[in-house]
Amino acid sequence: MRDDDDDDIVCCLIRQAELQTKIYEYNGALLNYGKALEIYLKHEDILHSNVTSIYRQVAVIYLRHKHDYHLALKYQLLKHKNTLMTCTPDFGNENFYIEQKKKHTAESHLELAEIYIALKQYDLATEHLRTAMKINDERSSKYTIDISAACYEIFADVYLALNQTELATEHLRIAMELYKELKQQHIQAPGEFRHLMYEPKELIESDEIKIKCIEEKVNNRSSIVFKNCPISFVSQQ
Repeated sequence: MRDDDDDDIVCCLIRQAELQTKIYEYNGALLNYGKALEIYLKHEDILHSNVTSIYRQVAVIYLRHKHDYHLALKYQLLKHKNTLMTCTPDFGNENFYIEQKKKHTAESHLELAEIYIALKQYDLATEHLRTAMKINDERSSKYTIDISAACYEIFADVYLALNQTELATEHLRIAMELYKELKQQHIQAPGEFRHLMYEPKELIESDEIKIKCIEEKVNNRSSIVFKNCPISFVSQQ
């Protein structure tokens, strides 16, 4: 069993890692995330959602800041495995948990696709994108635009990498329209998003960043997948 002291230590380590990431001390952040994982993983009754979050943060550091795509893939695959173990349906609100599991699983496939693009493994990237789209299409929620938009955007990155500019532009324009629609949802029905960790203003700002990134891709005809418009934004929706 976990003890309260361990939980307190892990919380401190994660907070420190988050602060270090904000000030670009990535080696220190990785060290503290590693210590937090070591404490979590020595217990049998670990909270997989917490471990999943750490794996994702480590993967993001390796992907976007250290540019070590093989290590990014290693931790993203661990994150993906844990994602499949979380959000287990219960009889209290089974539909909600099934919906959440589909959403998080689709997001995880998107994140894997992003890394496979960095590794120039475009067939695998496409495979994960198609899986994400299929899972997203099966969701019962009316709020599925975020993942649809991200799928089209990342598909465009694949086409850009393969010099298929017409297909890339077509997918970018679809993604842009979807992000604009998502922004309108956040403006017109903020109450629908109260379960999120972010205020409506923050969600709208996130939408605007995505739209700007798409505009830059359309104008430059080049992939800026690692610019500061991370797919992790999707995970907040």
